[in-house]
Amino acid sequence: PALDTLDGNRLAGVPDRTWRVAMQASARGLGLEVEHSWQGGAWGNDANTVRVPDWGPGQLNLRATWSGSCVYVVR
Repeated sequence: PALDTLDGNRLAGVPDRTWRVAMQASARGLGLEVEHSWQGGAWGNDANTVRVPDWGPGQLNLRATWSGSCVYVVR
């Protein structure tokens, strides 16, 4: 009987390339973080016949934080 061989194929679901870059800054209790993530394409099956596309432009995240106290006045 004929057997399918997967020798030399890439692992399904594992992207070709992945990267993440982030910058963070803070001053006087305020913080800002900018992050960009991206993944390359991947194979969608073990036979490497279905290609899953990359993330296109990727994903951009912006985070703002504040640490301090609030003053509540109750009369």
